Amino acid sequence: MYSLTRRKFISMLSVAAAGTAVAPLAKLYAQNHPHGVFNRPEPGLCLTNGLGEGFGPIVDKLPVNAAELTDTVAGNLSQIPLLKLPQGFSYTALSITGQPMGDGSVVPGDHDGMACFLGQNGHYVLVRNHELSPAENKFGNRTGCLPPNGKVYDPFNLPAGQGGGGTTTLIVDRQGRLVMDYISLGGTIRNCAGGLTPWGSWISCEEDVSTLTNGVNTKMHGYNFEVPAMLGQAVDPIPLIDMGRFNHEAVACDPRTGFVYQTEDRGDSLFYRFVPHVRQPRHFGDLQQGGTLYAMVIDANITAICDGSSLPAFNEHASAIPAKTCNPS
Repeated sequence: MYSLTRRKFISMLSVAAAGTAVAPLAKLYAQNHPHGVFNRPEPGLCLTNGLGEGFGPIVDKLPVNAAELTDTVAGNLSQIPLLKLPQGFSYTALSITGQPMGDGSVVPGDHDGMACFLGQNGHYVLVRNHELSPAENKFGNRTGCLPPNGKVYDPFNLPAGQGGGGTTTLIVDRQGRLVMDYISLGGTIRNCAGGLTPWGSWISCEEDVSTLTNGVNTKMHGYNFEVPAMLGQAVDPIPLIDMGRFNHEAVACDPRTGFVYQTEDRGDSLFYRFVPHVRQPRHFGDLQQGGTLYAMVIDANITAICDGSSLPAFNEHASAIPAKTCNPS
């Protein structure tokens, strides 16, 4: 019988779950633990070259709650395996586009970036992006992220009942059962990725810079929005303007400095660092107090840590320069 111990599971998280694959984390472990994790190499895991056998062969698996999936926007899924998993693994289909939600809404489409938080009573909280454009049609539904409490950033010039992107929040118990779900951010556009904060919130990023000229928007777009993990309803959507207006992709908060690092999704993108006015931010709303945005500049003669190759440099002096936020009216 295939036995998966906790130690082996942790060590093999650095390896792809199926087949033999190159795993970047395994390479990192190899650099720091040349004799194996905990100095005890696991069978089938080669840390010296980042190759491993993974968790074993994968097979079709029905979700634990397959019997509940008889009526979805994609039809009867009760007998359709949604994932292939190794032996000993199971999963639950928590949220499918078009399903009714606990706040009376329906699950929006285009699920994207998300983060998991530890909630109350041992529950887990998942805050999830929806990369939707205004009135985007998903299985005949154009509602998008339209919260019942009416708190939206942009109401859009659309027929009643139509919305755009945003986030939903799912509360899940320790057995993997859905306890509650609701719209937690509305009135935004193409919420792609984002990042969690050390104080328990999700920064949702708009990958869109459309203006009022398209006849649909009533506000400028291209901002980040902070969503508390356990608010219980849609947040009052306040754009984090000083974090920049661009095609946001992801963010990462440094818990030591409070700096927020940001990526951009376009061909000539930049790598940004946001320094909040509130030093060492620790609470929801601290980032709303503003800050200074910097763009990284690669110095000349800098080489990559990975393989020593030269990096393309366009500036020979500065390592970071202030970036001005553009907010055309």
